[in-house]
Amino acid sequence: LWDLTLRGTVEGDLSALELTRLRLGGAGSVRFGVPPRATDIEVSGAYTLLFPSGAAVHVVGEASVPGDWVQQPDGWSTPDQGPGWVVKVSPGSTVTVGVEG
Repeated sequence: LWDLTLRGTVEGDLSALELTRLRLGGAGSVRFGVPPRATDIEVSGAYTLLFPSGAAVHVVGEASVPGDWVQQPDGWSTPDQGPGWVVKVSPGSTVTVGVEG
């Protein structure tokens, strides 16, 4: 299990890691897998986050998300429900969320 903090320019594929929490600061692009449990991602900066199709994702805060996502009082969620990624976007950050597959 990994509890990671990554800062600076980050270009990575974390899909093979089992994360308990991730903190991103800086800029870049990160690819994720399907988490076995609810997992927090805290984002500060300018990032593109790529998730596999079918993964449950909830974004808290401002982000650009795919058009079929559901607006929530605190942000956006994928149509797929259940435990998954919880992306917490810091104010002033620029985050784009994409889905692959």
